[in-house]
Amino acid sequence: MNIKYKKSLFAIGLSACFAVSTAQAAKPAFIAGQVVVKGNSYDFPDNEVLKVLPYSGFVVLKVAPGKEMAQLRKFRDKGKKASLNLIVKQFATPNDVGYPYQWNMSAVQAEQAWDITAGAGIKVAVIDSGLAVAGSSDGIACAVDAKNTIDGSTNAFDGNGHGTHVSGTIAQSTNNTTGVAGLAYAACVMPIKALSDAGSGTDADVAEAIAYAVNKGARVINMSLGYSAQYPLSYFAGYPSYSALNNVPDNVVVVVASGNEGALNVSYPASHPTAIAVGSVQEGNTIAYYSNKGSNIDVVAPGSYILQETRYGGTWNYYQFSGTSMAAPHVSAAAALLLSADNSLTKAEVLNKLKSSALDLGAAGEDSVYGAGLIQVADSLAGAGTPVNQAPVASFSSTCDASFFCSFSSSSVDSDGSIVNLNWSFGDGSANVDTASSTIDHQFSSAGDYTVTLMASDDDAASSSTSELITLVAAVPEEIPSSVMATDKQDGTATIEWSYSDGSADSFNIERRKLNRKGNWSGASLIAIVPVSTLSHTDSSGKGTFSYRVNAVNGVGATDWSTWAEVTVSGNTKGGGGGPGGGKGKKK
Repeated sequence: MNIKYKKSLFAIGLSACFAVSTAQAAKPAFIAGQVVVKGNSYDFPDNEVLKVLPYSGFVVLKVAPGKEMAQLRKFRDKGKKASLNLIVKQFATPNDVGYPYQWNMSAVQAEQAWDITAGAGIKVAVIDSGLAVAGSSDGIACAVDAKNTIDGSTNAFDGNGHGTHVSGTIAQSTNNTTGVAGLAYAACVMPIKALSDAGSGTDADVAEAIAYAVNKGARVINMSLGYSAQYPLSYFAGYPSYSALNNVPDNVVVVVASGNEGALNVSYPASHPTAIAVGSVQEGNTIAYYSNKGSNIDVVAPGSYILQETRYGGTWNYYQFSGTSMAAPHVSAAAALLLSADNSLTKAEVLNKLKSSALDLGAAGEDSVYGAGLIQVADSLAGAGTPVNQAPVASFSSTCDASFFCSFSSSSVDSDGSIVNLNWSFGDGSANVDTASSTIDHQFSSAGDYTVTLMASDDDAASSSTSELITLVAAVPEEIPSSVMATDKQDGTATIEWSYSDGSADSFNIERRKLNRKGNWSGASLIAIVPVSTLSHTDSSGKGTFSYRVNAVNGVGATDWSTWAEVTVSGNTKGGGGGPGGGKGKKK
């Protein structure tokens, strides 16, 4: 077997991209000229639809570059779920020379596990850069339901190499006297190409990939990708991938790489409550320098110098890659083995078995570096270890009225105990509220976007949180100003008065037109904007016949115009009017 040790050039580009992202604290990179909105193509007759994502229920719309945020506000004001189309990256780091054998398999008890099961009957979706098959000397024995969510086709060819390497760790052909082994070699890989051959993709395409995997019966979803760890989980609450992860059923296990920045918190989507967050260890079972850490690290797996066959730079060979990207598929394969042995397991039960049987590393018990420890697949299949308390799953719903009064209802559950406290943060600067009640009300002071976070804690001191973006929109004024009158002040001015009682307006617009000598009205022109506390206005129009109309306005929109009120203004002025079209005084 010819093993090559090469730097992964795509990984160099990735680390450079992270450096740029870290410098831009405002928001992650996104696709210019695009927004992602929940709905169908026919819901947006005034917009060009670039892509329909049928499995996740989103569409990608074309907007003017630089106008993305303005368009988002318009859609959200109409009650639509809308977001930027964020750019997501694969997690891999460059390496040169590694070890000429698969140390990773013995580290997780692969051979002992294969005496029990090899993963038959389980589909593992790999959301990545795709899968290359033609030309391989070893290859994946079973690949099904291939999908390309970038272009909507079934062509998931991997021109990058990352997705093929990840898939090989899961299900490379084994016991065939050729090449290397896969940990769950009898499982079927479902290759879903959501990342380009350059190693990046969009949040919308990842969301579609998640929904597609669930629809096609995947029991495990592997994502060796994500965003910079500088962005907290709450930032992503309004994005398509967050919604897709929220909708993953309990019998589907989602495994995500924790990220490669060596950060003290886990990147998204590994930080999502439904995901198993995986860190990376190197040979010798010490944490890899690049592996992100944090309180929500679940387990670790081998991730440094992982040998697999892949097509890199257009050439098939055996390459060693490093990164949490390489660690995550070990856990996905372990989940496939567990599900093959017991197809009734839920994702919570799979995680419990992996944690309770893990080799404890670092500080005693679970810690923020290794989580529960290094997965031990054979022990997990044998049911070894003491059951680990499962954190509750936090979730809630909300309803709000036009006065910004909102009612929240928690639907949080705890699979192995009871929830004893709910902590609410409303995202408006008010103090957090702790309560045991499943319902709570909150009065917001103004329209806007608020990230509401619920943290649920159980009777064994475990907790989890979830966030949702609540968009409160002020109502468009309904009442049209009435009883509009215009009175000649006999000094070249006219006073306009009207009635109004709707409290939702901020101001009034006043328009004027003039009757010419031929008996025709001029075009209407705006002459004044007055505050809502004022129900009259004096216009220095000069002499002539004029008519005036008024409408009510707030930050959302405006009412229709009132009827016209006509007046003939007499008297003389020396200076001309106080607005567009005002007349000049005559010289004497």
